[in-house]
Amino acid sequence: MSALQSASSKSFTSTPLKSKSTVLRIIPKSRSVESIGDSTYSLLSPIYHESFELSDDDDDDDQKECQPAGIPSLPAHDDAIPSGPTRNESFHAEDTSVEKLNLSAWEQWLVSKAKEERLIMHQKSLEQQALKEKKEQAETEQQRKKAVSDCKIQEWLQMKREQEKQEKLCRESQKTNQMLQEEEKRLEIEKKAQEKYKAWLHKKKHEEKERKLKEQEEMVRREQEERERKERANEKFKEWLKSIKDKERHKHNSTECITGGYNNLNYPAPGFVNPIPWKPIHIPQHDRTTRKNSSHRKRSGAQEEDGCDFLFKIVFIGDSNVGKTCIIHSFKSGEFRGDQHNTIGVDFTVHTMDIDGKKVKMQIWDTAGQERFRTITQNYYRSAHGAMIAYDLTRRSTFDSLPHWIHAVEQYGIANVVFVLVGNKCDLQPQRQVLFEDACTLAEQKGALAALETSAKENRNVQEAFELMARELIVRTGGLVSREALSDSPNLLLYSETHSIDEVEPKEKKSCDC
Repeated sequence: MSALQSASSKSFTSTPLKSKSTVLRIIPKSRSVESIGDSTYSLLSPIYHESFELSDDDDDDDQKECQPAGIPSLPAHDDAIPSGPTRNESFHAEDTSVEKLNLSAWEQWLVSKAKEERLIMHQKSLEQQALKEKKEQAETEQQRKKAVSDCKIQEWLQMKREQEKQEKLCRESQKTNQMLQEEEKRLEIEKKAQEKYKAWLHKKKHEEKERKLKEQEEMVRREQEERERKERANEKFKEWLKSIKDKERHKHNSTECITGGYNNLNYPAPGFVNPIPWKPIHIPQHDRTTRKNSSHRKRSGAQEEDGCDFLFKIVFIGDSNVGKTCIIHSFKSGEFRGDQHNTIGVDFTVHTMDIDGKKVKMQIWDTAGQERFRTITQNYYRSAHGAMIAYDLTRRSTFDSLPHWIHAVEQYGIANVVFVLVGNKCDLQPQRQVLFEDACTLAEQKGALAALETSAKENRNVQEAFELMARELIVRTGGLVSREALSDSPNLLLYSETHSIDEVEPKEKKSCDC
């Protein structure tokens, strides 16, 4: 016993401990403390030397050899270690086992240090686990918030899309309603214009019919007066002839004719002729032809020597780029030129028309609309029989300048000059800025012959415009031309009255030479 105690005291200078749930194991030739349960090994002694060695796997035989007598053997594996209900109970059991081992102060200090170390590690592990749980909770909360935020964003985007869709549908509905209202207004305006035009045309036809009836009545009255005058003259001539015959008969039958002579009688002397109230005058054939040609030239004013019946000079005026040259070219050739350049100064063209069997030659003077050429173009107003003032339906400014052109024609042109308002580009309806009713109102205020809309591109109402001008000029010069051929187009509206022949001055030009 003593020998065993001496051997054990000789071989164990210090007692290394290995703790695992209140179980200690003595490792031979070692002064280190090993923690098996926490899988960590700590040097608890402040003094380190070679006698302190760590050992993880020791055989049971070594433990049995090194185990002192009277000390119960400790289990070698962790599975054989009974686990206590709590950590404190394990530490209490460990303290009890340590006390049973009768450890020295140094070994007890080491054991306490190991316990403190294990407590610190346990607290750190608990803190790390708590931090990890908090971090996981924070991440979970953040993901939840992010999911909620994404869901709210999606809901907001969906609501925004629905709102934009509703606004778009509302705008389209308002635009459609506005277009329908504009279309209804335009149709109503066109209907009013057509009704006004039909009423005016009916009135014009009625006035024309009354004028013809008056002319016929006047002609019948003049023929009746002429017939009565001729009858009275014939009666007077017969009475005079009868009185002459009676006097001659009385002369031969009277006996006082030989002796008394004519002085004692109341009969007229030989060679005396009473004044005759009416007697036909014989005119030689040559003088009759000369007078007929002269009177015919005075009546027509524009009758041609080379075959045309009338010659009229027309000036085409208006702002620049309204389509004056295109209208003239469409009237002459029936073609449209889109690359037409601006007119410089004045251009001249001639076109012959056939109206009710009469050849009418139109001299058309195409004037420039720029401001710098107006002084030059005003010189051509003086000898013009008619003026066609053009404006652009897609440009309101060209329509607003029409009063200026009308004033220029009235100031520099002849008296009672015929002018027509021509609105070009009626094929561009979506770009229209001038209503036809406005043009009709202006034509009625200014006393224009007509207001009409044309399209040089589609050759619409171009021929009608010049034919209308030619017919009015023929009527004013005394030619008998029917007005029933005027177009019933809704884009044409006539206003001015036809003047009598006496109001028109005779034309100065009498030839067709251009």
